[in-house]
Amino acid sequence: MEQSRPAGLARSRKSRRIWRGGAALLSVGTLVVGTGAAIRESHRRHQMQTDPEVATVWLAGTTFGPSHTLTRGSNVQRWANSHGFHALGDYTVLTGSFNGEPDGVQFWF
Repeated sequence: MEQSRPAGLARSRKSRRIWRGGAALLSVGTLVVGTGAAIRESHRRHQMQTDPEVATVWLAGTTFGPSHTLTRGSNVQRWANSHGFHALGDYTVLTGSFNGEPDGVQFWF
């Protein structure tokens, strides 16, 4: 005599496979979206400016007004640094030397 599996067991395994597949797809999708957001943020923060008469310059940021502070790094880096993990780079807040001028502009290279 051949024993067959109960119908509930087969459905249970199938539903587990579906949940695992959905979790894997969600994980990969989250990874892709996170990577795309990190690349877009990096491009936004570091715009390459070229001047054929002088040189090629990487402009890290521009600040306007009386307070000149530039934040380098993302919130993920800030969290990782606060927990002692520096492999992703350091989160730093730089303060300009021309603070106090109400109409000041500072370029960060």
